[in-house]
Amino acid sequence: MQYASKIAFYTLFLFCSLAGWAQIAEVRTYGGDDYDEARKTIQTADGYILVGTTSSALNGNSDVLVQFVLNNLDPYIEVVLGGVGAEQGRAIVQNEDGTLLVLAQTANGPFGGYDAVIYKLTADGNLLWEKYYGTADWDLPVDLVVGDGKIYLGMTSYGTGTNTSNQRIIVINEDGALDGIVDFDQAYDGELSDIDWYSGSLYTIGTVTMSDGNQYGIGRKLSGSLDVQWSRYEAGENIFGRTVSGSPFGATFGFDYADPSDNNKFDNRLVQYDFEGDLEWRKDFDQPGNQRIRSTAWSGAVVIYASETDVLGAGGLGAIVVKVFYTGGYLSSAVFGGDVDDSPYHILVDADSNYLICGRSNSYSTGDQDFYLVRTFDNTIVSDFELDFVDFASDFYIGIPELNPNNNFAYPVPTSNQLTLTTYCNWEMFDLMGRSVLSGQSTYIDVSAVAAGHYILRNNDAPSWQQQVIIQH
Repeated sequence: MQYASKIAFYTLFLFCSLAGWAQIAEVRTYGGDDYDEARKTIQTADGYILVGTTSSALNGNSDVLVQFVLNNLDPYIEVVLGGVGAEQGRAIVQNEDGTLLVLAQTANGPFGGYDAVIYKLTADGNLLWEKYYGTADWDLPVDLVVGDGKIYLGMTSYGTGTNTSNQRIIVINEDGALDGIVDFDQAYDGELSDIDWYSGSLYTIGTVTMSDGNQYGIGRKLSGSLDVQWSRYEAGENIFGRTVSGSPFGATFGFDYADPSDNNKFDNRLVQYDFEGDLEWRKDFDQPGNQRIRSTAWSGAVVIYASETDVLGAGGLGAIVVKVFYTGGYLSSAVFGGDVDDSPYHILVDADSNYLICGRSNSYSTGDQDFYLVRTFDNTIVSDFELDFVDFASDFYIGIPELNPNNNFAYPVPTSNQLTLTTYCNWEMFDLMGRSVLSGQSTYIDVSAVAAGHYILRNNDAPSWQQQVIIQH
């Protein structure tokens, strides 16, 4: 029988400066006397909620910790879920009615080995129900999302198919009842790493081990009924699929890869596909040392990713956060960490465009290891982009005259009063925060009343396209 309890945890507050960014960041830690690590963060009306694993509560070998914090990052509710065995918190989502779904891996399940368990909580952390999902073997949950009234649970299962391990998606009704299961029984062993729901589709990413022992990353787009819309392999020597995020521009997949030209040092790769599965861009980020990508998120026309890095100056492991424009152009990066080890697991962009990175900290912990949460005051995505814009002039065709030599869909760029479209279409214009500015159906767009700046113009008809435009007055 599982149970919920509430315990008091300590907190630490400090400021740090960020390499490459002018913003100030808050760093908080939450934890007890033993090992604690945060895996995911969500924003609520009152602040934020972190979920992860604690060994400080003494219910069992380890338990699930759900840490509520206010907008000023002060802790105010701590909920511990678990029994006599080992549980590890993996993910959390909030339903429209305010209730919470917490995903964990448990050794206390009824099926054998490790199972997945979903706890449903009230908005203030009281347990409503718990449901278990698994096989007689190991079933290792990685994430859950909610879409179209269903719960989607992603896991790596060692009790399905003909291989040692397979990627599995479970569809669950709102009451926790099982609604469907799909196993991706590849020709070779597979592991799932991340899932995301965007605009009626489920995106997944993982890794398959080939017959020669190499690992390939694989990303998929699924319908709500789990029909495969497309699959895309990232082939090569030792490429691991790690994270996926949907956005108005398609699906962004994050990979780790061993660079054979640099002693198999691990670097990061982002790959962007449109909604039809056509490749838009592929970008490798070769930072010093080893980088292991953990999480991606979108903020307007900028994708942000967080990686664990072993190059931190005086410290050990740390977090590097990188901002990339929607076309793949590098914008800026920052490194976080202390003088021991601090590892990120998840990045969240909140309603104020601040970045919140959660993970585990040894540098600032009150015990052996604590939850840590970094919040950057980064409301300057547009100005950062404008500062760096000259670096990517060739991508965006700055200074195109009235003619259209670069085969743009809209011209001239820049313009002060009117854009001409090459075809009549259903178009929409967004600012760099993703907000709709104008929309219509025409071959001309009057932009004389639109504020000067950089925008994204998108054609919503098939074949769809999108283009960067600049308005100057």
